[in-house]
Amino acid sequence: MSKVKELLNYLAHHDYLPTKYREEIQVLLDNQPEANVIELLVRGGFMESENLARVEAEFFNFPYVNLEDKSSIDFLDLLPFELARDCGAICFDKENESLSLALIFPEVSTIRKLNSWASESGFYLKYYICSLLDYEKELAHYEMIEPAVKDMTVEEKEVSGFEVVPIDKIVNTILTQATTVGAEEIMIDSSSSGVRVRFRLGGLLTTVLSLPLTVKDHLFGFLKGLAQVPFEDAVGIGQLDLIVNKKELRFSLSALKTNEGEKLVIKEISKKESKFDLESLGFGSHLKGIINKGLTESKGKIIIFGETGSGRTTTLYSLLKQLNPQEKHIVSLENSLESNLSGISQLQMKPESGLDYSQAIRGLLRHQPDVVALEEINNQATAESALHLAMTGAHIITSSEASGLVDGLSRLLKLKMDSYHLSSVLNTIIAQRLVKRVCPHCGSIQEMTTDESDFVKQELSIVPREKLPRGIDLSGKLFKMQSDGCSWCDHSGYLGKMAVAEGVSVDEGLRSDLSSVQKKSEIRAALDKLDRLTMYQDGLIKVLQGRTTLDEIVSK
Repeated sequence: MSKVKELLNYLAHHDYLPTKYREEIQVLLDNQPEANVIELLVRGGFMESENLARVEAEFFNFPYVNLEDKSSIDFLDLLPFELARDCGAICFDKENESLSLALIFPEVSTIRKLNSWASESGFYLKYYICSLLDYEKELAHYEMIEPAVKDMTVEEKEVSGFEVVPIDKIVNTILTQATTVGAEEIMIDSSSSGVRVRFRLGGLLTTVLSLPLTVKDHLFGFLKGLAQVPFEDAVGIGQLDLIVNKKELRFSLSALKTNEGEKLVIKEISKKESKFDLESLGFGSHLKGIINKGLTESKGKIIIFGETGSGRTTTLYSLLKQLNPQEKHIVSLENSLESNLSGISQLQMKPESGLDYSQAIRGLLRHQPDVVALEEINNQATAESALHLAMTGAHIITSSEASGLVDGLSRLLKLKMDSYHLSSVLNTIIAQRLVKRVCPHCGSIQEMTTDESDFVKQELSIVPREKLPRGIDLSGKLFKMQSDGCSWCDHSGYLGKMAVAEGVSVDEGLRSDLSSVQKKSEIRAALDKLDRLTMYQDGLIKVLQGRTTLDEIVSK
């Protein structure tokens, strides 16, 4: 019997894992032989990462180690990065010629591979068990960089090319680490003190690497050259096609020069079709109903308002995914192609080459598309072109930067969009922002204080009962989620983000009210006539559902 099956039986026998779950996991492993049993148990929510590691240590008769209590950064590079990644191992201590390695799962083949390397390198190995989460955090701090780069100081000025500074290896290391730990984006910024590399994990930025200032020009030049971003431009956007971990991957790169230095933001672009789902983004059933109604219209405009970083593009993709490209001619005009949408014609804007939104829209008129998506309306020319296209009968889905519905409509009017014509083509307007999700691993249910309960009940008392999700009862005690932080969420109490949103269908009554508005107060008065669920109320509902905290909603 394999060690994997023995471990699953051990977990079931000692009531750590129900028998039915053991059987489900075994089926998954049989169908996916390359799958990692520890990842399945943890990511599937069957066991908490640290608890599983302690049981593993008991089962394998290896000591358990909590890497958070160890200062392993000085010992990481003693074990080559490839071995650490492939064997699920972290070197966290050294005494003479003896290395202490923490493993997430001590398979026989893994032990043999590590012992073979140690024999060739002149080391003795002592094995421990660590949690999957601790392992991934340590792996994110790995520095597989040439000693010449590691030993350089900020004061060193003479750098003579890639022989001394292996920029390609630094880039490969950064991208390998990012893809290994599932970073949402990579941010590289420079200042007078050096270069800092940060990963966005679970919505939060974490510093993973610091480099000397002498590396800056070579690193930034190398990346911008690969992405074909002009070096002298203050703002630039490009793409990188690279092989990372033996996989062909595509990354978007945006460059920005500021008074403090230069910044690069790198995101992986999936060449495969990505999944976009309104429910997983945080949209409630009431708002999904409004959006679905707008999508069934054969013409008119759906506009998504939100501030920078509010997830507008992701929502726009989610709306497009609900349409049937087999029945409709759908074209998407985008600043950068961040994901592949099957069956949809995606076109990247290149203003430096003369291809902007207004020019692309004029060209589309000859092709008569059924649906046109514009990633963003950000100037008067684009606004006028989009309005003209909507008036020809096309269905437009677009977004614009704003803090809410009132602010969004007001900004469009400032772009010289006539209120009468704008209102005549609107069918749905949405506004959203992102809030942090409560960490499910350390969150606990607590009764709200009297003041908190009274406040929430007062805010939600005016919401029609049919707009409240099932399970929300304002008549009794109210409860909230609170989290103190754990290793899963880097002790922040939050893990990931979701949208809080509001939206309305533009019916004839609202269309008439909006047709002559000029001021924010008039727009607000028109919207306040509706029995709508506001973004703030949506946030409070998510507090009652245990999805975010009251502090997060009130502070926003």
